[in-house]
Amino acid sequence: MTKVALITGSAVRIGRAIASHLADNGWNLALHFSTSSIEVSAFEIELKSKYSDQQFHAFKIDLGDTDQTEMLIAQVIGQFGHLIFSSIMLQCLNLPHSKIHPVIF
Repeated sequence: MTKVALITGSAVRIGRAIASHLADNGWNLALHFSTSSIEVSAFEIELKSKYSDQQFHAFKIDLGDTDQTEMLIAQVIGQFGHLIFSSIMLQCLNLPHSKIHPVIF
């Protein structure tokens, strides 16, 4: 199974650092953003050019909206086929799903 992670706030600061680290280690990434469209577009292009065998896709969602957050999960699974979360994220979202695979980092 390919490793797929959803990184919230992936275009800047800690989200970008986490995304870079996971990309360095072979993960495919769902890059969430809310307002940083220019930054996430540039970052996605950078990742795709550096890691051509991996997949990177940006998703614009307001995480303050529960319906949009659930939609994000569905969109990511639709794009990648599955999603790996930390077990803490699953508990916070309370979204059990057969295509979401918890992992403890």
